[in-house]
Amino acid sequence: LFSSEYAGISASYFGVGLLSGGSPSLLYPILVVKGGATSSFSAASKSAIMIFWSYKVLFGFLSDSFPIFGYKRKPYMIIGWS
Repeated sequence: LFSSEYAGISASYFGVGLLSGGSPSLLYPILVVKGGATSSFSAASKSAIMIFWSYKVLFGFLSDSFPIFGYKRKPYMIIGWS
């Protein structure tokens, strides 16, 4: 898992964890405190960000079933980060 072959997967999970943990916690001060939005709008925004994490298993099956150029995960990671 920590070899150089899997460094991209480890870096991707680190980045996803950082963004999924940091984005919702930054939304409240930006939207509600500074922007004047309602707390229900803030909750809806958090849900919109986290909905893609719920489909993680589906995207895993998709990448395993339909490889792009013979690669199962690398093209999907590049598509996801772009």
